[in-house]
Amino acid sequence: MSLSNAQMDEVRRRLRVARDTREKERLRFALKAASGDYTLEDLAEMTGRVRATMQNWLKKLNAGGIPELLDRDTPPGSISPMAAPDIQAQLRAG
Repeated sequence: MSLSNAQMDEVRRRLRVARDTREKERLRFALKAASGDYTLEDLAEMTGRVRATMQNWLKKLNAGGIPELLDRDTPPGSISPMAAPDIQAQLRAG
């Protein structure tokens, strides 16, 4: 995965002004992923997240750049669909 010089500058600029921890984490991920020095496993270990999350972030970054990476799938503070009572019952039932 690679970012142009302009994209790298944009990531660094956003990182300097970002206040949201979630945004900072994803911007740091973008810089490290673009460096080519780290595997997805390395990035997952550094962020304390699973490899699948790194794959999802990379997919977003490749699909729509930094705006897509920073886009929230769900609004902050919203309840996960996995918390729905019927889903929880299915999970408990196996």
